[in-house]
Amino acid sequence: MKHKQNRSKVNHYTVSGLVVLVIILATAGVFVLGRSHTEAATSPVKKSVPTVISQFAFNGAKGWTQGPKNNTSMAAFYTPSDCFVSIQRNTGTIDVDTELQKTIALLAGNGYTVTQSAVQPMMLASKSGNIQYQLHQYAVSGNGSGGQSYAAQEYAFIPLSNGYLKVEGYCTISTNLPATVNALDAYEFDTSKATVIK
Repeated sequence: MKHKQNRSKVNHYTVSGLVVLVIILATAGVFVLGRSHTEAATSPVKKSVPTVISQFAFNGAKGWTQGPKNNTSMAAFYTPSDCFVSIQRNTGTIDVDTELQKTIALLAGNGYTVTQSAVQPMMLASKSGNIQYQLHQYAVSGNGSGGQSYAAQEYAFIPLSNGYLKVEGYCTISTNLPATVNALDAYEFDTSKATVIK
C-alpha cells in the first residue's frame, strides 16, 4: 500500500513537472516569436539608392575632380585654385549669339565691366563623334550688385535637336582660366537622346 502511495506521488510529481516544463517551453516560444516579430517591425528597411545615370561623363584631367551631377548636368573642380566648370542640358531652343549677348548684358547690368579675352575652339566628345563649339572667355572686374565676381568667366552654347547644352567656367584668378580647357576636353556627352544641330 505504501508502495502504491509512493508510486502515485512520483506520478503526480512527474506529471506536474511535465506540465511546468511545457508551460516554460510555451512561454519561451511565445517570447522568441514575439521578439523576432518586434525586431522585424523595428529594424530599418534597407532602401536601395538609385544610381544617377548622367548624360555626361568626366574622363579626368590633371588637377580636376568631378563634382556634383544629375541626369542633365555635371560639374568639375580645379584642386590647386578655385576654378570650376559645368555643363548642362536644357530644354528649349536658343540662338548662340543672342544667349551670349544676354549673359554679358546681365553682368554689365549688375555693375561689372566685361571684356572678351579669347574665343577657344573646343570639342566635346560623344559616342557619335566629336561636337565642335566655341568657348567665349571674358575678364570680369568691378564690384557689382553681387559683390566681387569671378575675375575670369567663360560660356558656350551648343544647340541640339531637342534643347541645348550650356557650358560655363569660372576662375577667381584670370591666369588660371586656361586650365579649364583641359577639364572641358575631359567631358563626354551621351547623344543617344539628342542630336547636335550643325
